[in-house]
Amino acid sequence: MFFLGLVVTGVMAVGAAAALPHDQEFFWIGIMGEFLPVLVLAGWLQLFHKGWALVMGLPTKIWREVLAGFLGGLLVYLVAGIGMGIILSGLFDLVAGGSVETPQQLPDKLSTGKILLAILLAIVSAPICEEFFFRGALFRAMRARRSYWTAAVGSSLLFGLAHYGPDDGSGLAGAWLLVVMMFFVGFGLSYVYERRGNIVAPIVAHGTFNTIGLVFIIGASR
Repeated sequence: MFFLGLVVTGVMAVGAAAALPHDQEFFWIGIMGEFLPVLVLAGWLQLFHKGWALVMGLPTKIWREVLAGFLGGLLVYLVAGIGMGIILSGLFDLVAGGSVETPQQLPDKLSTGKILLAILLAIVSAPICEEFFFRGALFRAMRARRSYWTAAVGSSLLFGLAHYGPDDGSGLAGAWLLVVMMFFVGFGLSYVYERRGNIVAPIVAHGTFNTIGLVFIIGASR
């Protein structure tokens, strides 16, 4: 159902592209690409699996999970984003025989309006929608049938592949570097979900991870 939602998004994006401001098209289509597949999936779950929200996990003390998610996001960024990023970048540089850069996640020269859209895309829609599917639905369903390691590796592999997208500057090597890095990020978010037992904590952790990355991107574009 999630991938059916992606197809619906693609069809709608083609129709919406002409009506969107050219310099904002990237952001609005990205936001559509996050929310529409999840809305399709949520609608299907509501029709056929009415207890889905409780299965994903809804905390009674939400602020405790917000704090846990924030700390978890910092840890994921330090371990997967920086630690594994340095190791993987060195390995890819060695194999490629030169410097390998990951694809640009956002356009250059962000205006104030584009920064607001980037915040909506990276800090609001992406954490909510991606955690809903990759952790709340996919990891949770696999975890109910298999071990934690199987569920974490399987869902994180698809999470990494979902970020595949080479550009002219990065090439295939840079695109695959990002895939592997995001695999470890997904694994860290799966651990947060496993430990906390609710969907709020990994959403906040994902949002924290993206916030740190967005701050660096905006700083570099100034």
